[in-house]
Amino acid sequence: MPDDRDAVWLVAGLRTPFVGVDGPFANRDSLTLSVPVVQAMAPQVNGSIDLAVWGSVVLNLAYANLAREVWLESKLDPHVPTYTTIMQCSTSMVGVFEAAGMLGQRRAALAMVGGVESMTYNDLAPWNYAELPKTLGCADWFTARVTTLGELDAAMKSARASKSGAYIEIMGGKMDMPPALAFAHGQLKAMYGDTP
Repeated sequence: MPDDRDAVWLVAGLRTPFVGVDGPFANRDSLTLSVPVVQAMAPQVNGSIDLAVWGSVVLNLAYANLAREVWLESKLDPHVPTYTTIMQCSTSMVGVFEAAGMLGQRRAALAMVGGVESMTYNDLAPWNYAELPKTLGCADWFTARVTTLGELDAAMKSARASKSGAYIEIMGGKMDMPPALAFAHGQLKAMYGDTP
């Protein structure tokens, strides 16, 4: 029977509150939301942290390694290895699995794992995405940028006729979402109410 030295322990963490899109956290990205959480978690640790795994729901290209940026901005030991995991809504869970694998192999004794997100802040960079294939050397691809269903129908017809690849950039409203996601959004709103 394994003793406590072989066990991997999960402990409770901290979190920011759920708030609505464009709510109180509208001007905060993953880094600025993460730093106070990590700064509050770190003093609760008994012993040194050997590893940190941190992430967010959506990749932000402003940070090559969000976990490292969070760690350094939090003024924690710069010698601790940190890495970022981005796995949509399962980021923290996957981070726990990754850290547990390292702890189980005795590569580390204590890990800090977590992540945050502000969906308000996840506007896509204002690029001309329909030009990406040409930029990447695929000049013979069919590309289009569409804003209406009629434009999408026409673009799909052209894409089917294309002898090479196709890339269609579909422009939608900020809150456009499929019915299932709208339902989930409504359920969260019912559970947590409107936020200021």
